[in-house]
Amino acid sequence: MTGALGTNSTTDPRPLPRHYAGCVACGDGPGGLRLRFADPGPDDQGRPTVVGEFVAGSAHQGAPGLAHGGVLATAMDELFGALQHHLDETYVTGELGTRYRAPVPLGTPLHLAARIDRRDGRKLFVSGEGRLGGRVAVTATALFLAVPRSHFVTHAPEGTDVRGERFAGPDAPA
Repeated sequence: MTGALGTNSTTDPRPLPRHYAGCVACGDGPGGLRLRFADPGPDDQGRPTVVGEFVAGSAHQGAPGLAHGGVLATAMDELFGALQHHLDETYVTGELGTRYRAPVPLGTPLHLAARIDRRDGRKLFVSGEGRLGGRVAVTATALFLAVPRSHFVTHAPEGTDVRGERFAGPDAPA
């Protein structure tokens, strides 16, 4: 997580690596969301951004034919987590508020976009939305908190490999 990885072009966003292969949101496990994100460069106000797309399948269903709200909240949380590629610190979700504005049908691309709104000490405030075509289907805001990388070693069960892709470097947990 060292510095921005993007370009200034919204037509050629740079793909971002997933943070951990075993993640339910960005990993490739069965039933996972398999989310991938890109950095299109800053928004029109100069704020760091990420974009992505999610297509809910039958494993992500809530009501018949529609994506489950918890799955959509997970997609937004992971989208916000991808913003960390712009930062030199590691963050975890402290609060996540999700507002559902329209049903998301299975098999329909949900276009995701998020931005960093501001930082205040170890607090990071972010917001984003998911659109079905031009219509907003879900919006969310979150508060992330900076944590030392040892946080993952301390809280994971003993023997867990916490050396995800984002943990590369000399101060990575062993």
